[in-house]
Amino acid sequence: MEINNAGMETKLNQTDEAQRAPRQGTSQGILLDADCINSQYGHTDRGLSPRHVQLMAIGGAIGVGLFVGVGAVMTKTGPLSLLLGYSFCCLLFVWPTNLCLAEMCSYLPLNASIFQLASRFIDPAVGFAMGWTYLFASVMLVCVEYSAVATIMSYWLPDVNPAAWVAMSMATCLLLNIVASGIPIWCVLSVSLVTCITFMVASNDGVKVFFWFVDMTTGGLVFTYILMLATFLAWHRARKAQGFPSSKLYYVAPLQPYTAMMAMSLGILVLLTLGFDVFYPFDIRGFITSYFCIPYTIVLFIGWKIAKKTSYIKPEDADFVTGKKEIDADCLRWESGGIEENWEEHLRGLTFWRRCWERMW
Repeated sequence: MEINNAGMETKLNQTDEAQRAPRQGTSQGILLDADCINSQYGHTDRGLSPRHVQLMAIGGAIGVGLFVGVGAVMTKTGPLSLLLGYSFCCLLFVWPTNLCLAEMCSYLPLNASIFQLASRFIDPAVGFAMGWTYLFASVMLVCVEYSAVATIMSYWLPDVNPAAWVAMSMATCLLLNIVASGIPIWCVLSVSLVTCITFMVASNDGVKVFFWFVDMTTGGLVFTYILMLATFLAWHRARKAQGFPSSKLYYVAPLQPYTAMMAMSLGILVLLTLGFDVFYPFDIRGFITSYFCIPYTIVLFIGWKIAKKTSYIKPEDADFVTGKKEIDADCLRWESGGIEENWEEHLRGLTFWRRCWERMW
């Protein structure tokens, strides 16, 4: 899609000049050759419409595992404790974290954004460890859903081996991702191979296996959120050190850095007390599943730091510039004329059946 609007070209030229000109108190970074980067690493196309993003957010938050987990906890604590727990964590931990992410990612929406930002503002080893921790939590989340399906079906059909329901769930998930366009098939197959550990439901109590995966998923996600908040605090400190004004940001998270510090403290408390009920009487399996992610992430961080000899990024050396010009040009290409309008124009260039297929997703 060509952009012929003179005002748009002027904005791109101003962005280019701003990046090439030295900026007092701000690290200049490295100007990238977009064609070279794309040929070496590939390019991420913005093929998701707002409708896709909204459905992904809803689908990612609501699943079989949510209802099974909520039901099991509610039978022990009652609905009020459950409501207070969700409200407390959402308002004081999850929400502040997302506000911090909004400030950083709206200005630098990089590929693998938060992991790259951690590498830029803290240490490349932190970005590496965070990425693999998030992958671990995501894979365990798939296991949560598979084991939840097996648990529910075993209640209604107790004579059927729970492994059969896991196999059916895996086959269905795998089939849906082969036929979807643009899916990296080898990644899907690799994740499917790892999630075969869900077949433990065949030789163990399905509910116990379900909560093992819940504990590992929770630990991984909480640790990832803690590292996200640490990245934001480093981002905030670098902005202050380089004199980067808030007026240049597209969104500014409120009451910072205090809300980030509060959320990070709460996250650390949750991570350390995640398995409080496994100590008396001591449950070795519960202890491992509850706290596995802590040594896992630390080992990844130390291993990468030693292997690559990475260094801590000083606030005055943090990079706010690299890739910004390419990001602004790409955003302008998609946002000029409206995101929905650009998406419809993209669809008009496809065949009838391909348009029907794309609208389904």
